[in-house]
Amino acid sequence: MTSHNNGDKPPWTEATIIDIKTFGSVRLLRLKVPLRSLTFEPGQWVDFNIPGVTPFTGYSMLSPPSLLESSGELDLAVKYSDYPPTLWVHEKCCVGDKVQIRVGGDFYYSAPPPASSPPSSTTFCERGQGDVLLLAAGIGISPIYSILQHYLQRDHHEDRILLLYSGKSATDLVFKDEIMELEKHNSCFTATLFSSQDPVKQSEMNHIREGRITETDVKEAVSSLNKALVQAFICGPPGFLDHMEMFCLASGLHKDQIHYEKWW
Repeated sequence: MTSHNNGDKPPWTEATIIDIKTFGSVRLLRLKVPLRSLTFEPGQWVDFNIPGVTPFTGYSMLSPPSLLESSGELDLAVKYSDYPPTLWVHEKCCVGDKVQIRVGGDFYYSAPPPASSPPSSTTFCERGQGDVLLLAAGIGISPIYSILQHYLQRDHHEDRILLLYSGKSATDLVFKDEIMELEKHNSCFTATLFSSQDPVKQSEMNHIREGRITETDVKEAVSSLNKALVQAFICGPPGFLDHMEMFCLASGLHKDQIHYEKWW
């Protein structure tokens, strides 16, 4: 389990918004920063500071670190609300606008070090060893999607990664098409999607279930993995976090195998 770290923060980096897409109540932003001006781990967020708008706020990266490393770009997903910075993103933000960002957060997944690296005292979570269980609800998919893409870019896939992802409806599953495409091309990855409130169309029943993620769903997922080494990453609203942690513990995972970050 992880917690918000309010220690020393890195300096602000100027970023330019170079692309904007809207999917229902979610707006996707692509930002450009100077190459090598910042780095992040999959699962982390950025403080997002808009000139002339207070206060600043935080949004999780949904792109993998490799995009930033190769092109100096990163993606954010912002769900609509009347909170001033979020309202600006949805109603005033334009391509070419400049903002300031800085990386933060202790909730992340890292790939294992090279075989030649010296022994490390880091946890399995930080070294990226063993199977991975991802649990997401709503816009909480953002850091989870970053972790998923990063994991699947590894050179070897002897381990497995499972995703349970819930939205109020099928249309709220923002990256469902991309996730299903990743599953199609990666034998180590299995995704189960849930529509917690709205009925699922007949054409989508093969890959979306009706209802919420249950304790049974989590137990079945954990039982299909190497329980001793599995790491669970959870992101979603408060009630979802509490229930998923409880389900993971009931499935036999220890607290140090369960990772999430509370910012409220």
